[in-house]
Amino acid sequence: MEIVKYNGLDIPATVYKYRAWNDGEGNSHNRIITHREIYLASSKSFFADYPECRLPVKYKEYTSEELDEIARRHAIDLFNPRNEIELKFIASQLRSKMVYNDIENRKKVEKEYDDKIENSTGVFCTSINGLSESVWDSFGDLGKGYAVGFNPICVNEILQGSCGWVMYYNPDDDISIPAISSSFEERLINVTRQFYSVPVEYRQEEEFRFVRTNRADDESIYDSYDHSSRAFVLPRDCFNEVLLGPDMSSEDRKTILDSVRGNLNSVPIYQVKDSKGGLTKIRI
Repeated sequence: MEIVKYNGLDIPATVYKYRAWNDGEGNSHNRIITHREIYLASSKSFFADYPECRLPVKYKEYTSEELDEIARRHAIDLFNPRNEIELKFIASQLRSKMVYNDIENRKKVEKEYDDKIENSTGVFCTSINGLSESVWDSFGDLGKGYAVGFNPICVNEILQGSCGWVMYYNPDDDISIPAISSSFEERLINVTRQFYSVPVEYRQEEEFRFVRTNRADDESIYDSYDHSSRAFVLPRDCFNEVLLGPDMSSEDRKTILDSVRGNLNSVPIYQVKDSKGGLTKIRI
């Protein structure tokens, strides 16, 4: 696997989206090829058996003095007060609104946050492996579908979101995040952990994902996606290759070949073949 640098991180040079041909509502899964279009899914559409894009929250017990200090830190982080008088005023306002120990409020806040994540966050899941038998079986229509190899840097520059390797956790791992972060940096780390954490039982997917939060004109305000705004058209440069499944029908093969050649110009096309040593690909 070729590795490239992006924003100081090592990432794969190509990531793969597996699809079944003529699948999805209105054959929407074809649009990656027919319209160069990808779709950012809502976490509620994953139908996962674990909380997608969410980790359990740990509620530490705080004294009143500790909550005073938390309000002070947040006043500094969020408002950058000009002097001590302004700092004390903002901190007191924040502290007066704290209902940290109210159990019903905790439930309300968590429900509001879940709704916000579902409605305002879009996820595009890919695999770093284009020749994975298990992923072809699970997401490539048992080898009868196709996979598109994307340039992840190009994709993320279009999405203007974040991207990275999924972190797989074991059942016994403490994956909880604190209800109150000590700093803006810690808050950012915890939010990122939520988006990129998946149970270890799914590690065979070798996932690399893209996450984009929809925001209003005011960058601090989350804004809900509608169906159409979750779709993004990519330039030709974002497409590295197209793989045809090892068990694809001759009819689908011809249709996809014609579509790739018509819509993606000179993007390389490979036929995936099943051999004794595993899957291989041959340039068409």
